Amino acid sequence: MRLVYLYVQDRHFDPKNYLSDGYHELFRHLVESKVVDKISAYWIELRSNRKVTHFKSDNYEVASFPRIEDVDIGPEDIVWIRGGWKNWIPRIEEWNKNKQWLLYYGANTGHERWPYWDIVLNDTTFLQGEDTRNRYWLPFQKPIADMFSYKKARLKYDVCLGSSHIHRRKGQYHSFEIIKKYKELFGADLNCVMLGNFRSKESGTAKMKVEVAQHPNIRTPGFLPREEVAEYLYKTKVYMHMGGGGQNDRSVLEAGLCGCHLMLASAKNHPPWIDSDPAIVYVAGKNLDYAQAAKRLHNILPQATSSRKEHIARHFSRKNGMIETVVPLFRDLFEFIRANPKVDVKKMGEQAWKNW
Repeated sequence: MRLVYLYVQDRHFDPKNYLSDGYHELFRHLVESKVVDKISAYWIELRSNRKVTHFKSDNYEVASFPRIEDVDIGPEDIVWIRGGWKNWIPRIEEWNKNKQWLLYYGANTGHERWPYWDIVLNDTTFLQGEDTRNRYWLPFQKPIADMFSYKKARLKYDVCLGSSHIHRRKGQYHSFEIIKKYKELFGADLNCVMLGNFRSKESGTAKMKVEVAQHPNIRTPGFLPREEVAEYLYKTKVYMHMGGGGQNDRSVLEAGLCGCHLMLASAKNHPPWIDSDPAIVYVAGKNLDYAQAAKRLHNILPQATSSRKEHIARHFSRKNGMIETVVPLFRDLFEFIRANPKVDVKKMGEQAWKNW
């Protein structure tokens, strides 16, 4: 039983970045424990003109291709698509007609509505069961690499203002305004770090890019490998994500698994459990008030001790940990598919999904 994972990449595929990713770690666990026999993780790299193999072992391959038509997928393979592309539809229809399992994760593309999927994996809802188009929805947890976990470290940074590319949808400019408001209200320059490269010229981010150079208390080391991001999160008390876009931004889960208190602009694009404990996660709400957020931050900071970070990390591990939560979900799923190699969505409704 082979699982083929398909993802489109509009920039140059970075194998080093992928090999530190949670999906790579999940796939490695699945093949090592023989939940599936083989996994092929294939990137459709739009700027490439040939197949490139980035990693290969007896039961796991990572490669990139210039076109979906170049990918060899057999009639018995399970296909898991992330995002999808309209010019993939002829091949997707072929797999759909062949009655081989088609899994789908939307990644904020909106393509969940396409009729071809058998299983829709969604990490922002508790919705589970068959829909009117005979697709079965399962509420999965996004795999996050194990390096994002509690590690005892001296708490050096009061706030991390984001650990991804810096642009409007991530909302770093809102976090920056909250830090400025904190100084205005409480007279203190918080020790902050903002990770990532500037990727936008829209007004809020462009203005911040100019201003942040005048704030020596805010460190901006640029875009870093995940191992270095984790080292910063170990040393951070509070993580801010004031963006409203995306789907289940992994940086929030990474920070929570490292034990950071979280401040979010909204909970709607995150897992439904994310704000279940207001002592851990503060949600600003629809109308972001910088003064109110700064006051809440002032209340949180004294609570952000090393022991508190360990407690938060355990909470996130129970909800989204690789070994505790994510691997058991996919073990359940692929054991069912192994027993039912041809699509039978109705039978999924009879299954006791004990881990989902």
